[in-house]
Amino acid sequence: MSNFNIFVTYGDHTKLFSCSSRREFGSIVARFFGLDRSEMQLLEVSRGSRNPITINDLKDKMKLELRKNGIKSTSETNGERPERTRFESVNIPDVAEQSTDQDPVKVPDIVELKRKLTENRVLSGPERKFLLHVVDEFSDSRGSTSRMRKRGPEEAVEKVNKKLQATPQITSTYTQTDQGIFNNPPEPSTSKDLITESKRLARSEKKDAVKVRSLMDKTFEERRHFILLKNPILHLVKEKYPLLFSTDEVINELNRIFYDKKAEEFLSNIKKYSSTIINLVEENHPLAKTIKEANDKASTVSQKSYARQVGSLLAISNVVRERRTFLHTEDEPCEKNNYPRIEAPCEVSEIFEDVITYKIIVEGLILCEASNFPEAILCLLSSYFIFNIS
Repeated sequence: MSNFNIFVTYGDHTKLFSCSSRREFGSIVARFFGLDRSEMQLLEVSRGSRNPITINDLKDKMKLELRKNGIKSTSETNGERPERTRFESVNIPDVAEQSTDQDPVKVPDIVELKRKLTENRVLSGPERKFLLHVVDEFSDSRGSTSRMRKRGPEEAVEKVNKKLQATPQITSTYTQTDQGIFNNPPEPSTSKDLITESKRLARSEKKDAVKVRSLMDKTFEERRHFILLKNPILHLVKEKYPLLFSTDEVINELNRIFYDKKAEEFLSNIKKYSSTIINLVEENHPLAKTIKEANDKASTVSQKSYARQVGSLLAISNVVRERRTFLHTEDEPCEKNNYPRIEAPCEVSEIFEDVITYKIIVEGLILCEASNFPEAILCLLSSYFIFNIS
């Protein structure tokens, strides 16, 4: 079989694998997720249904869900993902309860452990056991764990009235509600609470970027399964996860799907290979003339660099003979359909100047706005992976 690309979802991690053979696919997937090939079960995901397949059934552009033997799939639970602990999701027992004096904790390969944590990969049993041991040691060094538990009902901040108080001996005044002024409200914990909090935050005028990212990180696993398994229209995705529809979170979501710094790597490669890509355009092609004129018009080094980046991005579709148009300008409008596109309020010649704000449109909705053309292209490509668009 020739080269093929397959999306594989295992637990809360989704990754695109490119392999040249079925045997190579099985070996790479088993090694990446830390599994034995004998305990791997493959489920083909198609229009919300999932059917068991074997390695010999693999085809190009398949979407698979990987699970270990003995773990129920979502199709066996009426399509609902049950509330499970981190250990249950990969069928690994809680080693914290099993650890004894006769069962010492072995130190794993620290370099490999760091790499797995950085790339958000699945950990092996011994690695999880080691991390639990480290956490326990850290907790013990800080004192009794009872001091780290949540406040019980009897310890709740007493509710008092809001009347202004004044003591007989002191003329200064205070409110009795000052007693709980430094007690922060508890963070939402359940999936429903997280989604409710996300919608509330989306309606607010000023959004805390740190809190937005935290909520999006916590709902990532459920959001990926919602999009990959149910194939919802974009209106439903926006209704459930409104915080996703911003430039920062579109870029963050791409990093969550692949690995951290993926977006930065993409933008860096555009700048690195822009001149090489432009040289692939035929000299008599109109685009080559447009790129040259824009480069000659730029007066500073940074402006010339930006013009080359824009030119290389426009040249890619020409070099690979891509027929699907993605850029809508005033002088060269593209067909408006459900495919992602970039709308620029200017003519093509003006996008070589770093002064335009671009809108990324998907299924008639504004996904986000980008402040420059490379960022707009990044968001456009991200939309294909985020919303599972073919």
